[in-house]
Amino acid sequence: MWSVGLTVQGALRRKRFIERAVTILMKYPDITHRIGALDELIANADRNIGNLLVREGGFEVIDHGLILGGSNWEPVTLPPTYDRAVDNKVLMVLGSEAEKLPFKSGLMAAYDKLVSDLPRAVEDLCNELNGLIDSDELEAIKAYLIARSTSYDMPKKMGMMI
Repeated sequence: MWSVGLTVQGALRRKRFIERAVTILMKYPDITHRIGALDELIANADRNIGNLLVREGGFEVIDHGLILGGSNWEPVTLPPTYDRAVDNKVLMVLGSEAEKLPFKSGLMAAYDKLVSDLPRAVEDLCNELNGLIDSDELEAIKAYLIARSTSYDMPKKMGMMI
């Protein structure tokens, strides 16, 4: 009986947490769109509301352990995952509330902006990571991001187009 009570309490606590997360995601649609677009670009298969830290004015995203196709990627394993679709967890958390936002158009606009800024961002990333990781890994990451950003069918994989 006691463990059932804890399970019910845990479920209620989780429900309140999700409701609060949805409220905050709806309050900052531009940030919500940018989080979704970034997760699509880097193929983040692990975004969940537990790794969206609420900050004044929006969120801080943490936990990027399952990007680039998984946690144990090697440079040679990245090319087959260039066009991998990932579940958009932000959209999944929003559920029917997403209908109140121009979610698809906002997500696509955020993705387009991210892609237009990508060449400079990739160079900055390479400069920051140079010497910290092997050059073949750095080149693989660069190729991965560029390939995902130029994939003609990425909007379809993102669920933005039929």
